[in-house]
Formats: sequence, C-alpha cells, structure tokens
Amino acid sequence: EEAKAADEAPAAEVKATAEEAGLIKARASADKAATAEKARSTVAAAAEEAVAAEVKAAAQEAGLNKARASADKAAAAEKARSAVAAAVEEAKAADEAPAAEVKATAEEAGLIKARASADKAATAEKARSTVAAAAEEA
Repeated sequence: EEAKAADEAPAAEVKATAEEAGLIKARASADKAATAEKARSTVAAAAEEAVAAEVKAAAQEAGLNKARASADKAAAAEKARSAVAAAVEEAKAADEAPAAEVKATAEEAGLIKARASADKAATAEKARSTVAAAAEEA
C-alpha cells in the first residue's frame, strides 16, 4: 500500500502542477485578453472623440459660412435699400424741380405783370400831369 501510494503521489503531484500551470496560463491569457480589450476600447474612444471633434469643427465652419453668407446678404439688402432710397430722393427732387420752376416762372410773370402795371400807372400819371399842365396853360 505504501509503495502504491508512493507511486501515485508523484503522479498526483505532477498532475496538480500541470493543472496549476494551466490555471496560471489561463489567467495570463485572460489578463492579456483584458489588456487587449482595454487597448481596443481606448483606441475606439479616441477615434470617436476625433470624429466628434471633426463633426463639431465642420458644423462650426458651416455656421461661420452661414453667418458670413447672412452678413453678405444683409449688406446686399442694405445696399439695395440705400439705392432705392436714393432713387426715391432723386425722383422726389425731379418732381419738385418742375414745380419749383413753374413757381419761379409764375412769380417772374407776376413781377413782369406788376412792372407793366406800374409802368402803365406811371404813363397814365404822366399823361394826366401833361393834360393838367396843358389845361393850366390854356
């Protein structure tokens, strides 16, 4: 029995050692897999962040372009409004100019009429005065 036990003991010891080595190997393999997964996860997260940053930058650029286009549109609209206002002022001035011209012509005609009336009155006065002087002499 002792000899039998002595024969089996090393075999059991070898088996236990082999199992222990297997467990150590399995543990190392699991650790390696966990490390690899962690690395993959870190790389994936970094890639996601890079894509998100790129998308954000593109969106900001699009926003800037949109803002720039909006500012250009506003400037063009302001320029158009200014041109319309100038055209309106010009048209108004053009409308007022003939009216002012007519008014000046009317005033001028009035002055001429007044002058003619004054001349007529002076001529009539002169004639009366001449008649009166002639009457006196007679």
